[in-house]
Amino acid sequence: METSLQDLLPPYSRTQAIYTSRLILRPFQWTDLESLYRLRTAPEVMQWTSQVQTDSSIQQTREWMQRYMDDTETPRRNFNFIVTLRADKDNHPDELQPNSFSDDNSAIIGVCGLTSLDSLPVSPLPSFGYMFLPETWGKGYATEAVLGFQKEWKRLIDLGHQTHSIPLGSRHDLYDIRAVTLEANLPSASVLRKCGWSVYEAVEINGEKLLRWVLDRSVSSDLSTS
Repeated sequence: METSLQDLLPPYSRTQAIYTSRLILRPFQWTDLESLYRLRTAPEVMQWTSQVQTDSSIQQTREWMQRYMDDTETPRRNFNFIVTLRADKDNHPDELQPNSFSDDNSAIIGVCGLTSLDSLPVSPLPSFGYMFLPETWGKGYATEAVLGFQKEWKRLIDLGHQTHSIPLGSRHDLYDIRAVTLEANLPSASVLRKCGWSVYEAVEINGEKLLRWVLDRSVSSDLSTS
């Protein structure tokens, strides 16, 4: 039987947080709603997304969150994370259990991860994306979060290759993920390039020039978040 990403990813309730030097990437919680509504009502953030427009109500944000909260879905459809600033760098990651996080959401700065485990009908590859509050731009948080996600992604897929005996380089090689940016979004292009991504296609849709990116595993596997 062919191994899929759903076979390799943990369910929501057992998803581990990802730690970098300044950030924690953790699963979504309903207490994040107000912070995410703030993020998704920032025009300078949403103009670069496929939605383009800001959320019209907090209910719309709640409905958007639902896709990243439902642990009853089989198979899993995404692998997305809330990004927060680390308040206490002295806490060892192993001391915190999955989904045991503070209710203080003042440190939420964005979202980063796989919004979908495929990009059909355009591509079978998973779709990667991120959004950060405007006041955090230019501080290296996006780059740090992307590298942190990639490190965890590689760990999970490496573990899957070992557990399921999947030959590297075969058609079951599950590392590849893709992203899309507007050509005018130069800061996001810079982040992706620094993190080992490359453009595989440039297209124009409805008058907008889009760049389609793929993660170069041979580059990203050598990068560190430490």
